[in-house]
Amino acid sequence: MLVESIICSPTPSYPLHIAAKRYSARHDSGVTGQQSGCDLTLIFLHSTSFPKEIWEPTIEYLLQGQNRWRTRIREAYAIDCPNHGVAAVLNDGLLANCAGKAIPNSPAPAVVL
Repeated sequence: MLVESIICSPTPSYPLHIAAKRYSARHDSGVTGQQSGCDLTLIFLHSTSFPKEIWEPTIEYLLQGQNRWRTRIREAYAIDCPNHGVAAVLNDGLLANCAGKAIPNSPAPAVVL
């Protein structure tokens, strides 16, 4: 399994850092079949008090089992909440300033890759 760390910087519409990891199967993983428009991209979010890495065993199991299910998973992303894990460290000062306040102009956080 290949793992890549991703950090998205704050923007005017979402003023907090977003930390994520991108997971994909190794090229030599034995996944058969041709790539198609139906390849899956999976998004994993965690609950309170857990880091994004909580999903790594599940993601690895899914990536290794692609031949059994005849489904091709292009990639999977695990995303930290802004106040958890790496994102919490990056957002430390920003979160202190936002305590008890709604973040202006912020729809649910999105990672555009």
